Amino acid sequence: MPEGGAAIEAQPRRDPGRSGGNSGPTPRGALGATVREFEYKFRRLVNEYVAPPKSETKLSRFLRETESMLQDQEDLPARDPHEIMKAMEAKAGLFCARMAAMASLYRTESRFGLYHQRVDFPQKDDLNWRTRVILSPEPQGPVARKERP
Repeated sequence: MPEGGAAIEAQPRRDPGRSGGNSGPTPRGALGATVREFEYKFRRLVNEYVAPPKSETKLSRFLRETESMLQDQEDLPARDPHEIMKAMEAKAGLFCARMAAMASLYRTESRFGLYHQRVDFPQKDDLNWRTRVILSPEPQGPVARKERP
C-alpha cells in the first residue's frame, strides 16, 4: 500500500486482440483466425519462401502453403470499417504475394541482383529471358507469358 493508506487500483492491460475503442475481443473467422493473424501468417510465409534467394522448392512450397489461405480469406471477420479495410488489404497482399511467387517460379534465371536470385538458376540468361513476364489473373489461375520489351 502506498503512503496515505490508499490502495492503487490496477489498470486493465490492453488486449492486443482488441482494436480501437470497440468492446469485446476481435472476432474470429470460421477457421478461427483474426485479420491480424491471417496477415501475420502470409507475411511470415513470404519472408520464408518468396524472399531471395529463391528456388523452385521454396516458391512451390509457398504456393502450396497459401492455397488453403485462399478459402480462409473469404471468412475473415470484421466488426467495423477499419477492420474491413484491414481484411481487404490482407486479401490483396496474399493475391500479390502469390502472383509474385508465380512470376518468380516462371522466370528460370537470376536477374536484377538480389531481387530475383534463383539458387537453382544462378546465371542471367539474356538469350531466353531478356523480356518481361506478364501474369494475367484468370478464373482457373494466373497465366504467365513472356513479352519482348
